[in-house]
Amino acid sequence: MKYLVRPLTIVVIAIITACGGTPKSDSYTYVEFPDSIINAPYVNTFIKDLDSGLIGKRILLRGRITNVRQGNRHCIMSNSDKSIRLDAKGDIMGFNKELIGNEMTVYGTLCEKRFYKDDLLRMRRSYMELLEAASADTSITTECERIASDLTDVNMMYQWTIDNNLPYYSIMSIDAEEYTILN
Repeated sequence: MKYLVRPLTIVVIAIITACGGTPKSDSYTYVEFPDSIINAPYVNTFIKDLDSGLIGKRILLRGRITNVRQGNRHCIMSNSDKSIRLDAKGDIMGFNKELIGNEMTVYGTLCEKRFYKDDLLRMRRSYMELLEAASADTSITTECERIASDLTDVNMMYQWTIDNNLPYYSIMSIDAEEYTILN
């Protein structure tokens, strides 16, 4: 018996040492801590309770894909009247058009991009010049439509900064690292 206790003690110490160490730092931060991906917060709940302290942190979010953008590198996730942009990062190579209409959860880092008033005015001037140059060539009608659409978006963002008396327009997005289709 005496000869069995010593090796057993060494094995127990080795196991404790191997299992110890620092915990993994890939923790996810979100509004409510769901116990599974099914209970992840929806986009509209998340945006309603959004705290600027979450920017740069990994989050878990749930919603329905409503649009996959050109190039399949980003898509739009919505729930009722709120939406957020998902950018393909990490192991995700892109988003397929087949995802449109599917409900899914996404893991990723919350990012913010700010467009200050001066930047918006510069963008507006640039789009105006592009639109004038493109409208002279009638063979690129679709390019004119895209530029006009972008100009409308820039005008809307600038007007929002004026109406809300803020120095910038903020766009929130998620650098999506993993996603799970729920239906």
